[in-house]
Amino acid sequence: MTSGGASGWDAWQALCQPMLSGTWSSFAVALPMWAAMTLAMMLPTAGPMILTYAEIADTAARKREPVVSPWVLAAGYVAVWFGFALAAAALQWVLARTGWLDGGNINRLAGGAIFVAAGVYQFSR
Repeated sequence: MTSGGASGWDAWQALCQPMLSGTWSSFAVALPMWAAMTLAMMLPTAGPMILTYAEIADTAARKREPVVSPWVLAAGYVAVWFGFALAAAALQWVLARTGWLDGGNINRLAGGAIFVAAGVYQFSR
């Protein structure tokens, strides 16, 4: 399963770790990755809220009350998450430029500590 001397694993690694070099081209790959990931995770959870607001807006429009379009709500939600994606990609780029993502033992310990802290937070009240 090789193509041009690269294995399938190399292709997956390039997709999953697009910013080990800290170059602008790696930022150009990481930003859409972060944007797609945040939208894929966050937009489905906003669906019920947006649909509920659409029903409220429809009722208000029938009463001739001023109302903001549900599309504006959805666009604002997406804009906030695109802003987060931009910040996350920028942070990843800075960490790659400073060498924090090169996989040394210290960085693995720091990554493990962050992972454990996120788990503790997730399961806390």
